[in-house]
Amino acid sequence: MEIIRRLIVLQLFFILIMPIAFGEIIITLPEKDVYNLGEKIVPTVSIKEDQDYDGFFSLYIICKDYDLKYYTTPLSLEANTRTQLFIPELHLYKPMVSKCSIKLYFESIEGNTIDTASSEEFFVTDELDITINGNLEAKPGEDITLSGEVKKQSDEVLSKGEMEINFGNNQEKADIILGKFKYTLHLSDDAETSEIPILLVARDEYGNYDKEDLSLGVMPIPARIENLFENDVLFQGETLKVNVALYDHKNRIINSSKINIKIFNSNDKLVAENDIQSSNYFEFGTEDLKLGTYFILSSFEGIKKQDSFIVVEVAGQQNLENEPTGDGQTSQNKIAKGISSVTGAAVSTVGYITSRPALASIILTLIILGTVIHYSWGFIKNKARGKKPEDTSNLFKDYKFEENK
Repeated sequence: MEIIRRLIVLQLFFILIMPIAFGEIIITLPEKDVYNLGEKIVPTVSIKEDQDYDGFFSLYIICKDYDLKYYTTPLSLEANTRTQLFIPELHLYKPMVSKCSIKLYFESIEGNTIDTASSEEFFVTDELDITINGNLEAKPGEDITLSGEVKKQSDEVLSKGEMEINFGNNQEKADIILGKFKYTLHLSDDAETSEIPILLVARDEYGNYDKEDLSLGVMPIPARIENLFENDVLFQGETLKVNVALYDHKNRIINSSKINIKIFNSNDKLVAENDIQSSNYFEFGTEDLKLGTYFILSSFEGIKKQDSFIVVEVAGQQNLENEPTGDGQTSQNKIAKGISSVTGAAVSTVGYITSRPALASIILTLIILGTVIHYSWGFIKNKARGKKPEDTSNLFKDYKFEENK
């Protein structure tokens, strides 16, 4: 009895597997595992069965949350003859975005399944890939070109699309043709030195999409250099200390640039040279310098600033330089500081007045008026006392005038 049961089970097994064992459907897809929306997929299909059949052949696309029967055709097969099938193109659309496969069914006229097969899985995506060319840096008043390439996820170029450029309160558009795009931005003359955010958005007619956040670096325009001396009157052996700073068009210090420093003597002979970072100190020992005036020339590209300093030797310096004073300082240091203070005060006062023409005019008028009053005071008093105008003996106090008798 056990043997009979086993024979029946074996016969049923062969009956169930017979269509699969002797029938064969071959389905192949292009050598591509990812597709963008709007692309077409065309599987290659052939079928062979072990007996004659009349039925219907159907194709489905099976995705994560979407199934679609997109093709059905009548099919007659001769036994053991492979038949190549014509399969129409399938356009890929938004609901299919996910992992998908193509499934085939061959059914009899009565609706019974004769054979099935599935393709390898592939991905449908709506993502694009934007690539930007070059560095995005420019100065106020300049033009900068945004250019780059847009590709599909399969690394094929996007044949046609539109690029949206968003910066500040502006929104511009540029065409994407054969994967390429280009747009020219203009920076205003008063653009702030900063990083300007730019948003690029690429789209096509099928809904493929990508966005890229960029930063446009607005570079400062170097405008002037300032040499700030700690002391511009030095004794031999003291160290010259100058803070050298490069300023931009907005009068802000540019810290990232290197400034070339040169020192010349009064005969324009180069004494020293070095490069320093902007806003740093330039230091130079004066022990090997002769007494006299020297010039410091700071330059960056075409911008230059020249100032002078003096190396002096105070009379009696050799005897006083190591002699301490009551406050713990040497006489040499006190004298140097005194000279520097007087020089600095005079230079600062003159500079302040000459930079203000209106103030200079008022001061000059007051000086002239004071001089006239000073030398005319005696004449004015005599006039007030009723003396005759011919009496000029007190017209000027410090100048005696003898009249011809």
